[in-house]
Amino acid sequence: MNIPLNSEVGFKRKLRHRNRSRNNKVSLYSLSIFLVISIFFIPDYIGFSVFNCQRVTLLLIWYMILRNPERTKEFKKVIFSFRGNAFILIYMVILLYTAVYRRNINTFFNPFFDQLAVLYTMIYLFKAELSVEKFLSLLIRIAYVLCIMGILEFLLKGSVFLQFEMIPGMVVGDSFRNGQYRIMGPAHHPLGYGLYLLIMTPLVCFHYKKRAISLFSHFWLFLLIAVNVYLTGSRSTLGLFLLEIFIIFLVSSRKEKLPVLLIGFYTAMTGIIIIMLFYNTSAVQSVLISIAHLVDAALNTKFAEALGVDTTTYVLSEDYRKLLPLIFKLDWINPLIGRGYGYTFNWAYQGFWISSIDNYYVNQYIKVAYPGLIIQLLLYGFFLIKAFRSALCRGSRLAAALSICFVLYFVSLWWVDVLGTLDYIFVLFALLYAMDENYILVKYKE
Repeated sequence: MNIPLNSEVGFKRKLRHRNRSRNNKVSLYSLSIFLVISIFFIPDYIGFSVFNCQRVTLLLIWYMILRNPERTKEFKKVIFSFRGNAFILIYMVILLYTAVYRRNINTFFNPFFDQLAVLYTMIYLFKAELSVEKFLSLLIRIAYVLCIMGILEFLLKGSVFLQFEMIPGMVVGDSFRNGQYRIMGPAHHPLGYGLYLLIMTPLVCFHYKKRAISLFSHFWLFLLIAVNVYLTGSRSTLGLFLLEIFIIFLVSSRKEKLPVLLIGFYTAMTGIIIIMLFYNTSAVQSVLISIAHLVDAALNTKFAEALGVDTTTYVLSEDYRKLLPLIFKLDWINPLIGRGYGYTFNWAYQGFWISSIDNYYVNQYIKVAYPGLIIQLLLYGFFLIKAFRSALCRGSRLAAALSICFVLYFVSLWWVDVLGTLDYIFVLFALLYAMDENYILVKYKE
């Protein structure tokens, strides 16, 4: 029997339907928040085998979407209307034939879940559930927590995250250099945490409400990031961080530059006085040695030796990195079919035994050969062009911050592998694309 909706029973049924829809929306919204947390905060070695927190959350989100016909329709529309589908389709074909030929399913499975699935899902969530303001606010809070934990990690000489390690073999363990502990946060390695800090810096310098870029948009968080960068003990991270600061300063408005110059001047003067007064202390010597290593790497000088540092390890590291591009010329590496993600590379050359590839582009050549490497570069170029166009032609300050983030990240990958950080970039790709296509839940205007 049909019950009219204007009756009391019909009204209650309609109310229950509305409440159920609202509850479904809240559930999907909560999962979208947790997905961001699982990507940017929870280490990917917390989970069970191949199913870490990030992948389990993705599966739950897909379940919530697919059980609702309207959501399913919108999700399919996001996927099929994506303007970079040609790149992704070719990339998936390359991953698939490499996985089959090398008999390693992770060659397809890992990039699919951690990059492509994250991209499509986050584009949909930015369209349906997650506003730009909420997303950026969440990233800022996560960065605060991680940076404070980073300082505590340095003091305790150990990462809290490692106490919850459930998937062994992904983390290097405690890392020291010249007797100094190097923090790694939720990453696999201090260099991976350094990449996270480089990614976050331009976003921290973007002020959402003012639609402006300034080094002091979140002053205390910026200082915490600077301290964490130093505590990673990475020369490449420190050097690129300083370059990032310079670029952010250049793109900030004239009004924002003056306080930065004043604070920078007083900070430099204070630093010089502290160095003069406490030159022989271990803390000041440690800072001077880090600066000397950075200058030596950039200008081929020998300031570190003048400070009494044994630079043998650093020289060997530099020589090793110079050999990595030669892998492109090895005749026993197939340039058309990669070795897959399960391959362990080993190569003896000029007294070096090379098994760890600290260069993302060389590493991808080994795994997916030239076809896979080239199509990835084209996909990244697709998003970089979008970011530049939005920043320069539309005047989007957020796109400008993302452009700085992308450029510095992909430059840094010449000296390191991605170390589990590429999913951060694909989330930001999704944000950029959703903004560019006017998908954003709450209309975003610069």
